[in-house]
Amino acid sequence: MNELRKYVFEFDQFRIDPVKRRLLRDGAPVLLTPKTFDTLIALVQNSGRVLGKDELLKTVWPDTVVEENNLTQNISALRKVFNDSPNEHRYIATIPGRGYRFVADVKQLAFDRLELSPADESTPVEPQPVRQSLAVLPFKVLGKEDADEYLRVGLADALITRLSNLEQITVRPTSAVLKYDLCPKDPVAIGRELGVHSVIEGSLRRVGDRIRVTVQMVCTSAGASWWADKFDEQFTNIFAVEDSISEQVVQALMLKLSSEEETQLSKRYTNSTLAFQAYLMGRYFWSKRTRNGFEKGIEYFEQAIRYDPDYALAYVGLADCNTLLGEYGLIPPGEAFPRAEAAVRRALHLDDKLAEAHASLGALRAACWDWTGAEFQFKRAIQLNPNYPTVRQWYAEFLTAMRRFEEAFEQINHVLTVDPLCLTNKTCEAWIFFHTRRYAEALTRIQSVIAMDPEFAPARLCSAAIYEQLGRYPEALDELKRVQNCSGLVCGYMSCRISVGYTYALAGQPDEARRLLAKLQTLAATQYVQPTDFAMIHAGLGEADQMFHWLNQAYEKQAEWFYWLQVDPRMDRYRSDPRFSDLLERLDLM
Repeated sequence: MNELRKYVFEFDQFRIDPVKRRLLRDGAPVLLTPKTFDTLIALVQNSGRVLGKDELLKTVWPDTVVEENNLTQNISALRKVFNDSPNEHRYIATIPGRGYRFVADVKQLAFDRLELSPADESTPVEPQPVRQSLAVLPFKVLGKEDADEYLRVGLADALITRLSNLEQITVRPTSAVLKYDLCPKDPVAIGRELGVHSVIEGSLRRVGDRIRVTVQMVCTSAGASWWADKFDEQFTNIFAVEDSISEQVVQALMLKLSSEEETQLSKRYTNSTLAFQAYLMGRYFWSKRTRNGFEKGIEYFEQAIRYDPDYALAYVGLADCNTLLGEYGLIPPGEAFPRAEAAVRRALHLDDKLAEAHASLGALRAACWDWTGAEFQFKRAIQLNPNYPTVRQWYAEFLTAMRRFEEAFEQINHVLTVDPLCLTNKTCEAWIFFHTRRYAEALTRIQSVIAMDPEFAPARLCSAAIYEQLGRYPEALDELKRVQNCSGLVCGYMSCRISVGYTYALAGQPDEARRLLAKLQTLAATQYVQPTDFAMIHAGLGEADQMFHWLNQAYEKQAEWFYWLQVDPRMDRYRSDPRFSDLLERLDLM
């Protein structure tokens, strides 16, 4: 190894750095499992010479007796990386009955022959540290224990939360992997779709008070497993399973953690298995984004808190459910927001360095029109965990509402660089273009989201809003009908109800708009209806007096939509009205 420190190896478009254990293709890193990399080094060092299978086995596994199949798998993984085949012999030739030979023309370059840095010609240029990326897929639940379905996403979500605290890796958020729940696709194909180096997949079976978890980590480029393991534990020891998986990820990726990162990785937010189980159930229902889901989520988060009154993450979940109930207009904001405030304040009292709590408080402060407080909390969350994508998305939306569009693009571009296929973030980007009145660019981006998932309701809603502003009303109404048929989020449906009436009015169908107004009046007799629902339909009808009446009602009831008042294009024709300026001034948006 001391001799290897003096050299790098090059062949075709590939370069190998033995010390940093990196394979580069055209300067881009190609991840290999540790033993696959060792196999490659052995072959390249002995380029042109036949290496017998026994010799290779002893070189790669010096202290372990392994089956020949392990070597065969490594050779197969390397051939996939090189796009080679046993019949082509462009890189690795199979010598029947003997072993393998590396046949490409290899250059062994000393460091003093590498291209030098213009700033310091005495220093060789070395590859920059590779920021590795990882996706944790929802687990498969084996058997007929329907009560354990929540563990599919719950265990993955818990691992994502843990691993996201590591600066050296980028972990795809839970929202990015949810679409692969119950998906039959191969993990390598999923990894390539998500643009990650590695994928963790697994299955679990619970029988009585025992749980068996089988898990493997797959290298996307090589199409081979980094490691696989099986855990058979008491369910009460589910934390040990989490600990073991997290530790093996770090070992497989050969990460060197700081003491702070080691603490974060091993941190447990509760030691109560019952509290943890209830928390996972709460997250499972919260992710459904329906009224019933939020209400069930609240039940389980409160249950988790009863089991462990100091469970900070459970308070965050409780806050988020209440905030979204108020934001989506499912219950009056005056009821929802104080409950959310109390929960998130308790979370921060327990752990003031919890990024999720600061992010949730930022969203709540924005919904309550505390613009300074919202920005402070968003920035604090990013400072605590720069890898937490949700807070950057929320901050981008906040900056958009504040008309700080360049900063909004910076934030959403950051998360799209980390997770370029996330439908929520791509839709957020389209909305930013929409609010800057760049409708053609917004439409191009939202159409790419719809191409990825035609049933994603928020994208259909954004598309409808764009068509509406372009005066393409039949297409806007068609998109809104699609939203109503989507299995998507409740927010999509609630916003759709407003947009349908507004678009009918603009499209020259005022009777249809008034029919919807009458339905809202009837509905308001038995349940909460946001005053802005009425205001927007009157806005479409050009009835300014009625619109401002309902906007004043919305102001009194602290309607969350005022967040968007100064940037919503539907308000453009009313901006010269003194009553509009008065609203902006009362909201401290002037």
